Amino acid sequence: MHIIDKIIETGFVIASESEADYEGEQNTPHSLALYMIFNFASEVPNTVIYPIIMKNVERFGTSPKELERKAAIKVLGYVCDSTCLDMIKEDIDKITAFVVSKL
Repeated sequence: MHIIDKIIETGFVIASESEADYEGEQNTPHSLALYMIFNFASEVPNTVIYPIIMKNVERFGTSPKELERKAAIKVLGYVCDSTCLDMIKEDIDKITAFVVSKL
C-alpha cells in the first residue's frame, strides 16, 4: 500500500512540472505522469486507489504553487472520466466545491 502511495505522489510531482521545456512534444513527462496515474486508477481497486488520489488532489490542490494546483485539477479530471466514477459520485458535493474554489 505504501508503495502505491509513493508512486501516485511521485506522479503528482512530475505532473506539477512546467511543460514549457517540452512544447510541441507529444509524450512529455507531464503527460506520461497523468497517464500513469490514470492507469493505476484503472487497474488498482477503487477502494485502494481513490483515497490515495484524493489525498494528493487535496494536498496539491491547496498548494501555493500554481502548477501543483493545475496538476491536481488535471488528475481529478482524468480519474473522474471513468475510472473512479462510482466513488466520485459519492463525494460529488465536496469535489464540486473544491473545483469551484480553484476557478
